[in-house]
Amino acid sequence: MTPVSESYAGALFSAAESLGLVQTVDSELRVVNDLINQCGEYFRNPRVPAGDKVALLREFLDGRVDPLTMEFITLLLQRQHLKHLPAAVERFRGKSDKYSGAVTVSLRIPYQPGGEVLELLRGRLADAGLIPAASANKASFQVSIDGGIIGGFIARSGGYQIDASLNTMLTKLRHQERYGAQ
Repeated sequence: MTPVSESYAGALFSAAESLGLVQTVDSELRVVNDLINQCGEYFRNPRVPAGDKVALLREFLDGRVDPLTMEFITLLLQRQHLKHLPAAVERFRGKSDKYSGAVTVSLRIPYQPGGEVLELLRGRLADAGLIPAASANKASFQVSIDGGIIGGFIARSGGYQIDASLNTMLTKLRHQERYGAQ
C-alpha cells in the first residue's frame, strides 16, 4: 500500500460517505478495476493519450456508474496514476467493510478449505488483528486456490496481509541461516 493509493482511497471514501454512496462506489470500483485489468495494455500504455483513455472509459461506463466513480477514474487517468488503482480499490474496500460492519478476507490457499478450517481461520485472523474480533463471525472469504502455495495460507483484508505460507516461512529460515537471526 503506497501513501498515494491510501490518499486516493481516503479522499474517495470521504466523498462517497458524505454522499451516501459507499456501497455503490465500492461495487463499481471492483467492476472498473476488473475492466481495466482486462484491457491493461491499453490503459497502462504511456503512448496512449490520457484523453483517449478517458473517452473510451466514458463510452463504456457513462450511465452505468455513479459520476463520483467516473470522476475518480478520470482523475487517476489524467494524473497518470492508474497504477495506484488496485491498491486504492483494496483500501477503499477495507474502509467500506469497516463502515458497514462486514469483513471480506481474500484467502489464497493450496486447497478448498472446509467449514471447520474457515472457522479456525476466522478466530486466528481476529487474534492477529486482520479482522475485528467483533466482526469475525460475519467475515466472508473470497477463496482462490493457489497451487504455488505449498502449505499454509495468505490472507488479505482492508489493505493488510498475513502471509502464513510455508514458502514464506522457508524463505525466512534460509535468510536467518544465511545472515543470522535478526
